[in-house]
Amino acid sequence: MNLPESALDLDVDVLAENTTYNIVLQVALRAFTFLVNAILLHRTTLAVLGIANVRLALLYSTICFFAREAFRRSCLRPPKQFLMPGVCNVVWLCPLASVIVGLLSGFVWTYLLVRPDDIAEIKHYTASVWLYVFAVVIESIAEPLWLLFQNLKVLKVKVVIEGLQNFLRTIFVLLMVLKYPNLSLLAFSLSMVASSLLYTILYYGYAFLMYRPSPLADAEWRKREFVLSSVWPKPSRGLDRDSLCLIWSFFKHGIAKQFLTEGERYMMTFFNMLDFTDQGTLSVISNVGSLFPRIILAPLEESSYAYFSQNVERGKSLRFQNERIFSRVHQTLSSLLKLVSFAGLVIVVFGQSYSYTFLKIYAGKQLCSSAGPLLLKCFSLYIWLLAVNGHTECFMFASMHNRQVDRHRYCLFYFCFVFLLSSFVLCHFLGSVGFILANCINVVCRIIYSCHFIRSFYQDSGDRFRSPVLGLVPNGSVQGILLVSLLTTSLSNIIFCCDGFFNTCTHLVIGVLLLLATVMTILNQEPELRHKLLRFFRDCPFATFRCNNERPHGISTDGTRVHSFDCA
Repeated sequence: MNLPESALDLDVDVLAENTTYNIVLQVALRAFTFLVNAILLHRTTLAVLGIANVRLALLYSTICFFAREAFRRSCLRPPKQFLMPGVCNVVWLCPLASVIVGLLSGFVWTYLLVRPDDIAEIKHYTASVWLYVFAVVIESIAEPLWLLFQNLKVLKVKVVIEGLQNFLRTIFVLLMVLKYPNLSLLAFSLSMVASSLLYTILYYGYAFLMYRPSPLADAEWRKREFVLSSVWPKPSRGLDRDSLCLIWSFFKHGIAKQFLTEGERYMMTFFNMLDFTDQGTLSVISNVGSLFPRIILAPLEESSYAYFSQNVERGKSLRFQNERIFSRVHQTLSSLLKLVSFAGLVIVVFGQSYSYTFLKIYAGKQLCSSAGPLLLKCFSLYIWLLAVNGHTECFMFASMHNRQVDRHRYCLFYFCFVFLLSSFVLCHFLGSVGFILANCINVVCRIIYSCHFIRSFYQDSGDRFRSPVLGLVPNGSVQGILLVSLLTTSLSNIIFCCDGFFNTCTHLVIGVLLLLATVMTILNQEPELRHKLLRFFRDCPFATFRCNNERPHGISTDGTRVHSFDCA
């Protein structure tokens, strides 16, 4: 992996660009669905939302994870390696895996799980299950093209297609619920099929248009015609054994990880620990509380894993890494961990005093009168832990060897046991809050494991590299402003929250001022992080300003394509 400096800069800029596109997509989608969900809360029952957002969503997540996650983890690699015929043949096994997993999961969801009691809700339950299965199978047909565009760093395709897919799904549900409120459950499943069809058609349509020399195809894509043709399966060339082994390792590893990721949904679905109404309440709070993870963390983690997997030599210790390349990787990892840790701490601090206010503005007193505010306060702690865990695991999985992935799988089974035990105990005493706290315990265990791996990875570095895990703890000044903000907002919550327009506005203004003070303190105390953020926003592909003596966007002095501004 002896890459020129310009290539390293390109990879970092592609990471920033990919993250930016994904964040813009997520912000647009979540802002839209945020409003739509507020309408749905007044048009459907919490029980229907519990079935759709917990049981059916778990079905979709289960099939997607077991059928395609291993392919995505193992087949993200440099383009030359991905376009080998044996690797491309392996990628086309994904649709077959989706059919097998979908049939098994559909049988379990239809015949083995306890069916909803209400006649109105059970009416279309079986049809909804199989429509969800059909939707995932349709999406899997486009998986080879998804991997192709990711490895070629063609970023806008994923953003546009997934944006249109989610927009159609949301509009479909809203219109059908408003028109036929008695078919609410069927509306969710039909919207999945319609959006999956659009998703697959758009991927193949884009690839077909870019494959043909047409006015819609730019010069760069005309040169890539051989790339598009080489992704099609070639049975005579066989299957790449290394890719199959890696996929199998990630698949086995994913069994435990999926239970840990979706643990509370599996508990609610298979053990009936909460009724559908309580499940609906918890799902609404989870959807609201996960806005930050979905908008910021998920795109950032996806881009980070792609970056690490293409710049860290898998299975090799730091001693055998290219020092020049890894120096850039180290800087990126350190900055990412600091960024997500500080952002998570800010959410924890302000989430304690503004959960009730937020839910009251969003959904009225329907959620505020229940355990909603307490659930959201606990969820803010969970967000911080998720932020840290996501990026430590990104680096860990990108640098692990197959045997290390297998060993980690056994550890995940221990984590799974801890989660199941804590869920049973905490849910028995605390109700739905126990699920969130059990998830926190689960994520803490995973953070400890991944931090131990990173510490072991860095132990041969000597004085060359400082462990990035140390940056998770803020310095004294940042800790001080966080404590002041916590105490002040808590006092404001007691005095002003939350009856009356004036009191609510006063409480919000105090929070905004303290939030600005906290952010300014963090940026002042962390100059390296401030520099990275300034560069990120300067290099944002949506930036429109130009600096003096700036070269044209996307062109370097040697004619290669880059994604950053060069300001004098």
